[in-house]
Amino acid sequence: LKQAAENKSAEIVLEVSQADSKGADSVQLSLEVSFVKNVADKTNADLTVNTENGKVTLDQETLKTIISEAKGATITLEVTKVSKPTEVQKKAAGTNGQVLQLTVKSGDKTISDFNKGKATVTVEIPTKLQNKKVAAIYIAEDGKIEQMAGKTVKIDGKDYYIFETPHFSAFALVDAEELGLE
Repeated sequence: LKQAAENKSAEIVLEVSQADSKGADSVQLSLEVSFVKNVADKTNADLTVNTENGKVTLDQETLKTIISEAKGATITLEVTKVSKPTEVQKKAAGTNGQVLQLTVKSGDKTISDFNKGKATVTVEIPTKLQNKKVAAIYIAEDGKIEQMAGKTVKIDGKDYYIFETPHFSAFALVDAEELGLE
């Protein structure tokens, strides 16, 4: 934090190593509210949590929203590759879709709307979507879907999909052609 403030860093990255998460479907990282508050107050940096299930970058507005809604001493960020999607999620994501659940919690409260803030999500494209036209969608509880703006990028020879969202919930990387998306 001190280095980030002194160097006017644009990003603070917290790495959850694969050795720690060991291929788990769900990776959780708990942060002290005071730490997140310090990132927001003392730096202009985005806060990135990098896990084997995906990388999530929270901008300053999002950090401020999360702090103002926090109901405890810690904030837990959870990135889950959903291995058993609900029927609604299965239908929405199509045959090749990979459902992803992103959650921020503090105490017993789930903070899902980031007000004016946004989160940038980077997810490795799963094997079943390789060589397909990939899109990211948000899946509402009623099964309605909303396409998220995003793009495919190569990082260290692997394909990833990056998209931005103003809220957390259930998302999916999908075969755009199968779902008839642009």
